[in-house]
Amino acid sequence: MSNYISASYVYVIPPILGSFVLISLSLISFLRSNKNSTNVLSAALCFLGALINADVAAVSLIADKSLALKVDRAHYFFSVFSLPVLIQFVHAFTGVSRRGWLEYLAYFFSLVFLFFTSSSFFISGLQTYSFGTIAKAGPVFHAFAVVSGATVLYCCSTLFFAMKKAKENAQKNRIKYIMGGIGLIT
Repeated sequence: MSNYISASYVYVIPPILGSFVLISLSLISFLRSNKNSTNVLSAALCFLGALINADVAAVSLIADKSLALKVDRAHYFFSVFSLPVLIQFVHAFTGVSRRGWLEYLAYFFSLVFLFFTSSSFFISGLQTYSFGTIAKAGPVFHAFAVVSGATVLYCCSTLFFAMKKAKENAQKNRIKYIMGGIGLIT
């Protein structure tokens, strides 16, 4: 049992560090935003990423699995809104203004998913492995995963076409960094 506990503690180090890094990036982006919507949305995405990392660590560290399940479900109360925030960020970053309807559609889907986050339809339970504990997906979570995948594909394709249209290398490089960041978070 002690080997399992020490192995679990080793595996929570990366999400804890990731959470601290993302909180720091969120604060930097927000404090330097000067009410720039791209920076504010970037700060929101970093904050949501920090919550995901904190959740991964917390669920593995909490001994009471009933409490761990509640914490995991509570995390998704916020995380379902990462989809519209990501779309808004990409639209603001690339200057897309004619697809606002897509942002509203993403908020609608997020609100639908929100109603299920505290139920077993979203997270049906927890599964314990040697590296820690993770959530078992329910049927609504699978739908959330499909919509998330479609969101990432849309955002990457929007960024790709914006990169093709960009005239300056600096702008092309910024778009590449954003695409790399999206690739790392998925």
